[in-house]
Amino acid sequence: MNQLKHSNLYLLMECFNSRIKDLTEVLHISASLVSKWRNNKRLLKADSVYADLICEYYMKIDEKNSYQKIKALLTDQSISTNFENLTSHQLYILLKKWLTNEFISEGTSNSTLDCNSYRAQISIYYYDSGREKAVVRILEYLKSLPPNQIFLIYDFEEDSWKKSKTNFQERRRLLLTEILKNHQLHIIHTFNAKHDTLINIFERDIELNLNHRVKTFYLPPYQVPTNFSDILIIKNKAALICQYNEALPIQRYAEYHTDIRTVNYYQQLYETLENKSLPIYTHLYFENIHELEDYIRQKLMSKETVYFFSPHPFSFISNTITNNNDQAKTSMNRDERSFNLRLIYDLHKTEYLISMLCKSITTHKSSSVTLKVICDEIFQIINLLETNSCFEVTLLGKIPKIVAKNVVFVVENNQYAFASSFNYLDKDYYGLYVEDPTAVFVLYQYFEKLWTKIPLIQKDKKWVISKFKSLLERSEPYL
Repeated sequence: MNQLKHSNLYLLMECFNSRIKDLTEVLHISASLVSKWRNNKRLLKADSVYADLICEYYMKIDEKNSYQKIKALLTDQSISTNFENLTSHQLYILLKKWLTNEFISEGTSNSTLDCNSYRAQISIYYYDSGREKAVVRILEYLKSLPPNQIFLIYDFEEDSWKKSKTNFQERRRLLLTEILKNHQLHIIHTFNAKHDTLINIFERDIELNLNHRVKTFYLPPYQVPTNFSDILIIKNKAALICQYNEALPIQRYAEYHTDIRTVNYYQQLYETLENKSLPIYTHLYFENIHELEDYIRQKLMSKETVYFFSPHPFSFISNTITNNNDQAKTSMNRDERSFNLRLIYDLHKTEYLISMLCKSITTHKSSSVTLKVICDEIFQIINLLETNSCFEVTLLGKIPKIVAKNVVFVVENNQYAFASSFNYLDKDYYGLYVEDPTAVFVLYQYFEKLWTKIPLIQKDKKWVISKFKSLLERSEPYL
């Protein structure tokens, strides 16, 4: 990769076959100053009067040709816009911004990849802020493409620019969620990070992985390449390569490629990494709620602590717990530890759902059936709380970010984790099952930490029972 030896002024002068002498006469300045601007030894600042004079000079030369040379130059430099709709003043402003590198100050610049056989235009984005802009650019581009594109992500978790929770992370999540409605996604994780960073990754990506359009892999540490940070590729369309190089003055930067040969090169690299990777999740699809219930029933038999998250109480939960709890009691020896089952519900979501069902009973017959199912489940949970010492329930006032809307989450210490997304209206049930030690450890520690942070009152059996009974009393007139 060759660095830029000349400035944008050099390109502009070459475009019009101008000499240094021509500009010295127009600007009434020394040839050495023009030479320094031309050879990138001195910056031509945007607030300089000479920047204005240079743009006016070349605009006047190109005016008789309808500014075709300037438009062609800006197009070749990837300053893409609809030139036909620009006034001469707007074109002048665009030319000045490019000439004085104002595009660089926003995090982007242009460079050229030189090879023996061809030249390919690339865009360079500097620093973490520039890389964020580059990621948004490729996601927005993918969103605009026809359906069934394949999007490839190599995710190097150690990279510090993704550790903090920012507006960029939320925008990235929303764009990916929108993209997955029409396109396919492959993700390679490295897990090359500390615990706090990994939990941020799982918070960010669990919802994405609960989608049949996503395939997720784990690359063992000894296979992780040292010369790349992140790679994002729209297959056969574009590639974004994020890099970190301590030897360069600007250590963090990203390269955005649209040249098909360069894109194919990085596609082959990605395929090589994917072939060396291991699947993280087993993707499951359940045709009905009973299949999901049976699967969870098989997984809940345990001698360890199991966390079970669900936004709303639904019938298969207590039935599964009751059956397995009875089996566990009869199968355990005295020397074996009994397991603890900790259920986490979203109180506000449950209250809201019951309220909406009560209001809609007169207009929707199905609301009455759903309300009865939920109330029966709450009644069963109250019975379990009153009779079973290893059964604990907490009612959260705020849903944890790691779980998406309508997600059942089961995680057992050092054994497995299971997540299922369900939609009762569409009858779609998707599941993820993972036994990878790193993933299970991180997820279990997340719920362990979450549980310890919950106020004692919200885990107090009497308080939980009173809240559930209050919901039953509110629902009773509508049953």
